[in-house]
Amino acid sequence: MKRQCGLTLIGLIFMLMLGGLTLLVAAKLMPVYLEFYAVKRLIHEISSSGDNSNPKSIQAAFDRRANIESITSIRGNDLQIDKAGNGYAISAAWERKVPIVSNVSALMEFEVES
Repeated sequence: MKRQCGLTLIGLIFMLMLGGLTLLVAAKLMPVYLEFYAVKRLIHEISSSGDNSNPKSIQAAFDRRANIESITSIRGNDLQIDKAGNGYAISAAWERKVPIVSNVSALMEFEVES
């Protein structure tokens, strides 16, 4: 007698549900991570450019660029700007809560330093 190999209908439905849930979570979290990398890039660009003459100009430059990039999680006032050598060290930390399904949410904490 030959042993049968394969996937049952219930197994197929379970695998499709698991794949769908994975895609749903990835689709919900991807924009938040893209925004994180945009903030990281902006902070590094501002710290290496000539716009860092004082904290107010750093905040204004960040706000201008964040408006162009559609960054909504953090503003120029949220940046931690400390004197470091001839320039300034810029850092930021923030949290973002993303609803996944019903009462299930993902809380992500981000931190960037220049």
